[in-house]
Amino acid sequence: MIAPTKSQPMPDFLLVLPSFRESARLPRYLSALVEALAPAPFSTEVLVVDDGSPPSEQRALSAAVVPRQQGSCTLLPALLRSTNGRKGDAILEGWRSRRARWLAFADADGATGADEVRRVLGEVHEGDPEGRSAHFAVRATAGPLRVVRSPARRIASRAFSLLASLALHTSPMDFQCGFKIVPSPAFSRVDRGLDGRGFCFDPALLLALRKAAIPVLTVPIRWSDQPGGSVSAWRNGPAMVLGLLRLSVGAEVGSSGPANPP
Repeated sequence: MIAPTKSQPMPDFLLVLPSFRESARLPRYLSALVEALAPAPFSTEVLVVDDGSPPSEQRALSAAVVPRQQGSCTLLPALLRSTNGRKGDAILEGWRSRRARWLAFADADGATGADEVRRVLGEVHEGDPEGRSAHFAVRATAGPLRVVRSPARRIASRAFSLLASLALHTSPMDFQCGFKIVPSPAFSRVDRGLDGRGFCFDPALLLALRKAAIPVLTVPIRWSDQPGGSVSAWRNGPAMVLGLLRLSVGAEVGSSGPANPP
């Protein structure tokens, strides 16, 4: 783990963006994130972790990720993995590589807009200063927060959420919303039992936190489906189901779930 130097105090947040073949979409999102986070009253390091994209993709990504500090936001050099291990492995490698008060990740496609990222980080920074809870973003199904996604994506997401809730013996929630925040001490308690889990990192993280008696609060967000993703329900669905079945073996029977389910 790389610790901040004495002249560089520990940041409030480390935001990891797991990336695979994202050299075309990611640069615009990175610029928006830096612009949104620069004036924030908290500090954020943004780390892109490429999960074993082809060499040409990694070269393009490295050229696009220009390390810089702007206000309260620091964009770090991209971390390039040599092999593809799915999103969870990229997140874990990023979280283990740096120190911060809170560890977060957001999907690299920009489905959670930069302003939403800043809003939620700010709410966590102000509302949970002691880092007592993990915070999982969910796509709201009612209220003023707007969610834009295709009918097929909506059906696939609800099916996965139902299967995951059955596997974990918990109340249904939006497991696949790719924006989550975990206090560093909480991550230290569950890190040893975590792995990338293929497509099931999000429910695996919830299960680990639940076993460690760490509260998980859900945060409704604005969210917009982005074209050009590499994950397909038809192509990757069987692997997702298999991962959930494996995960269910370690789940405790009971109904305990998120502290404030949507």
